Amino acid sequence: MSDSGRNEQQWRAIDTALAAGADCLTPDMYQCAVVAQVQTDTAERWPLGPIERVSPVRYMVKGLFEEYAETFERDQIVPSYHRMAKLVLPSYLEYPFDEPGAIKRNIKEYGDLSWYLFNIAASHRINLAESLGGRTATFREIDTMARTQAMEASGLAWRLPGHNYVFHATELLQAVVEMGEPLPAGNVELFLKRRDHLAQRASNLLTAVSVLLQSKFDTGLADVLYGNLVKVEERAATGTTLNAVGDDRELRTA
Repeated sequence: MSDSGRNEQQWRAIDTALAAGADCLTPDMYQCAVVAQVQTDTAERWPLGPIERVSPVRYMVKGLFEEYAETFERDQIVPSYHRMAKLVLPSYLEYPFDEPGAIKRNIKEYGDLSWYLFNIAASHRINLAESLGGRTATFREIDTMARTQAMEASGLAWRLPGHNYVFHATELLQAVVEMGEPLPAGNVELFLKRRDHLAQRASNLLTAVSVLLQSKFDTGLADVLYGNLVKVEERAATGTTLNAVGDDRELRTA
């Protein structure tokens, strides 16, 4: 595997995001970096390797749906840990089958889901920073805002973050599907409406993920997305992104 597909601008985007660290990482930095991680080169190969011979947009949509499904699965290494049960349980109740490795793998799925989501947004020329608090807001600040909003009024979004996550994920997936549906010729207004819906629903989902991570796992978007960025770069550098048939998204360590 070679990194020859990356140009100077792409390397700069990745280096800027990595240098920011979890405390200073912004959605703008993160989106530029994850897009740079998957840009095609002249050989029609991705820097991370061949990706199932489908278009970048189709691959990202497929990945998003797969990662969403994985947030509900039973852990493959610790079968007693079921992500669905952990998800729907109120945050004030202790899940009896918590296990450090299973929790780590569970958290990782939300980072992967967000990676695909930011790439899908970019493919439609959507800058998610604009709907997540502005271009200068950091993920740490977004986590704080999300927590405050979730605990307002009855605090239901904080006590039942999994239900809120499912609701906003369903709306987001519907918006993604709508973006792929044919448009009547020349209907720019409908296209812009669909794109606005996608941007807003993506923002709503990321906010819900932030609340879920903080309420259930004592972490947030800042740490999870920065960790995701680092993980992808490490796997690209060591050649562990691929299996015999192409992209390998499975976490190789417990």
